[in-house]
Amino acid sequence: MIRKPLIGVCVALLLAHGVVGAWASRPAAPPAATPAENLAAARMRVKDLDQRLGALDPAQPEGYFLLAEDLAAERQDPACRALARQLYALAGLADHRAARPSGLLRPVCLGLAELASSQSEKRWLRAMALQAGTDDERPDPKAGNRPRASPAEVTDRLALELATVLGYVRSGEGRRAQRLMERPGVTELLQTYQDLLDESGLSGGADRVIALAAQYPFCTECRNRRVVSVPGDKNRRFKICPRCAGVPGPRLETAEVLSQLRLESALLKGIHRLWSAQLAADGDRPLLDPDPEELAARLRLDPAAMFFRDGVWTSVNRPLPTPASQAPAVQTPPPASPADRP
Repeated sequence: MIRKPLIGVCVALLLAHGVVGAWASRPAAPPAATPAENLAAARMRVKDLDQRLGALDPAQPEGYFLLAEDLAAERQDPACRALARQLYALAGLADHRAARPSGLLRPVCLGLAELASSQSEKRWLRAMALQAGTDDERPDPKAGNRPRASPAEVTDRLALELATVLGYVRSGEGRRAQRLMERPGVTELLQTYQDLLDESGLSGGADRVIALAAQYPFCTECRNRRVVSVPGDKNRRFKICPRCAGVPGPRLETAEVLSQLRLESALLKGIHRLWSAQLAADGDRPLLDPDPEELAARLRLDPAAMFFRDGVWTSVNRPLPTPASQAPAVQTPPPASPADRP
């Protein structure tokens, strides 16, 4: 009577032993590369990397940004990717601390967003870039390097027009939305910040908004009045439109609606008076200011280590070693003449 249970227990123990043994015999994950290993790998991708790193000075934040752009072009290499993220953050930090900032925060956030490892981080960086762009009308120091809208184009008028486009699309006023998107800069702004619409991959970004505007231009039955007159009724009564059922716009998922509202809130920089409106707009996420100090904290960087000396980042601006080719020649005395010899 007890033979079958014993056999089952033995089989279970053998299976467990096999599973545990297989788990224990799995090869260990490779350790994360150290900063020195990352630097050695990046040297193979970028020419004169050590010299360019050593020449960086917080008084010239553009130097950090330009080198970060070159490293970001090699984003498939993990070492270049990690160093580019660090240099982007240091560029924004140095510009933030300057007596007269040049407006690097927005391109810094956009560059970091392209290297972000998660959609949530990318949305946060894009939101910071949008906030910095509407507050800062100074030119981009690297204008034309990438297909981005310049900060001067991100005006309150343009932000309002894009927010209006989103509202028209949701209400089925696609024709009006298309007319607004034909204005200079509106579609470009939507494409630049489309990552703010990417909520779990449901929204589809700018292409989704453009497609909805074309698919729902207006209700051909009620012309978006939601009701139609009852035919033959002398009292001129109305009924719900049988074509759109009183809702001429697209049927959107809740997450997609919230992502559009979140982008509109960022565009308009609205102040929510009700806790329920705040909850619907951003899911009760904590407010993050567009501050370069926050960038350094998120990337686990020492905000004081701005100088690259002897292969490490330091807060001390030590003089760079003089190359041997530029070292002053050692003055050797001429050989003594025979008359001067004792």
